[in-house]
Amino acid sequence: MHRPGMSELVCYPAEDIPTVWGLVSGHVQKALDRGSDYTAQQIYEGLCDRQMVLWTSQKDGYIEAALVTAIYEENGVKSCSLIAAGGENLDSWVDWLGHVEQYAREHGAEELRIYGRYAWLRKLKGFHFVMARKVLCL
Repeated sequence: MHRPGMSELVCYPAEDIPTVWGLVSGHVQKALDRGSDYTAQQIYEGLCDRQMVLWTSQKDGYIEAALVTAIYEENGVKSCSLIAAGGENLDSWVDWLGHVEQYAREHGAEELRIYGRYAWLRKLKGFHFVMARKVLCL
């Protein structure tokens, strides 16, 4: 999907992950470093095994951001989870989440979940996300 003069959303099939991983792993690792239950190796394996999906925002051939999602079922509810999102120029690519949401709905997900910092709520006002739960760690 491309908007002239804007970033382009690219969704990668599993067979392309070994080729593109070196270009996105830094963005993914930065997201994981801010707090995650996943390692970069687990993300890589999940992408290669089709358990997760890699999305990138590209502008003029440069990958400015990477987003990793996974669709799963928990307590009878099918959800799409945004597992990791990192990169540059957030304001130029965050609107692409509408396309990720559409993809999730087409694959039976009833909701889109983000496990991340509270600051995401401010950036995602237009998407009507709500804080559903808090996790305390010791």
